[in-house]
Amino acid sequence: MQLRELDEKYSIAARGGIHCACLAHETIGTQNTGTVRFSVGVFNTIKEADKALEAVNAIAKS
Repeated sequence: MQLRELDEKYSIAARGGIHCACLAHETIGTQNTGTVRFSVGVFNTIKEADKALEAVNAIAKS
């Protein structure tokens, strides 16, 4: 996943990596690649969450 593309093309901030959860990543098999993390709060909307999912899908397909 290109986090830079999420930021530049879609104006979405996210963080990639292991996120201080090495054992969790070992359990799910992502210790070599990590994951993308989105932090959401009470002020985020469903529309924003949908936009993030659509962006991830578009980048994954490219």
